[in-house]
Amino acid sequence: MNAETEEEAAQELSATTVYKDSMEKTRMARVALLKTIGCSQLFAARLTDDWKFESKPFNLHQLVEQTAHSIEFIFNERRSGAIKINIEVEKETPTEVIGNEAMIYLMIMNIFKNTAKIMMERKTKKEDQQINVKLIERDGVLFIHYTDTAGGIDINGVIASAVERIVEVQSKTETEDEEAMPRTLRVISQGSWNMARQLTLQDICNLIFEGYISAREGGSGIGLSEGKEILNKHGAYIQVSPTRSKGTQFLIAFPLQDTSLEDLQRTIDQTKYELDQTENAHLGIKVNQSA
Repeated sequence: MNAETEEEAAQELSATTVYKDSMEKTRMARVALLKTIGCSQLFAARLTDDWKFESKPFNLHQLVEQTAHSIEFIFNERRSGAIKINIEVEKETPTEVIGNEAMIYLMIMNIFKNTAKIMMERKTKKEDQQINVKLIERDGVLFIHYTDTAGGIDINGVIASAVERIVEVQSKTETEDEEAMPRTLRVISQGSWNMARQLTLQDICNLIFEGYISAREGGSGIGLSEGKEILNKHGAYIQVSPTRSKGTQFLIAFPLQDTSLEDLQRTIDQTKYELDQTENAHLGIKVNQSA
């Protein structure tokens, strides 16, 4: 075989590889879309109290990848987006969990979808449309660390949405039922400056997990609250916070073994601190730990 023939063969092999890779991505996207339909049916059944919690082992890494392919297919192929999703699994990280795969898929899809919609609405530059997902394990807890470059959480938007929700609740319930509200909503509804000063940024961010409160203008406020409920059924935990690089991060924790709430919270706090320190180092930010 001469040099020219070898080059032609190499080009043909390369083209075949690219084609196969493209076909595989298309197949995975279609599978993901079918799963979305299946999730919608499960979700509808759940709302009518017909849904039963079916739990079995599944690979969380593969599920995240399928969700990512679905988002890229929907927003890049059909809506002219340029969202790039990077998925990384830390070495020797176990990725099998036990739970309802379809419902976990629905929860992850909601997070991806919210980010994609915000990027579209804020007209984020195509080169900046990026989502990073990393799976790590710490002390028997499997974490999904999700970060994006969508511009961060609109805190004022969250508060405005919370106020609207408070007005709606108060118009439908008796005054004494206000105690049933989450603490953050009660503080906002009472309008007390002294109490409001006790609220942390984390308190405000966590409001997006309350029903009908959204950081997006026109958002329903249902997806993330339902996502948190799904995780609660799995004994899992979710936390959201802004990043220093003007994005948003979600930390989702799946205990792989029986653990106390105290130990789980300690592991979550330590992991969050570790991840924040990694981001600070990446951005060249020095934090005074004694402060």
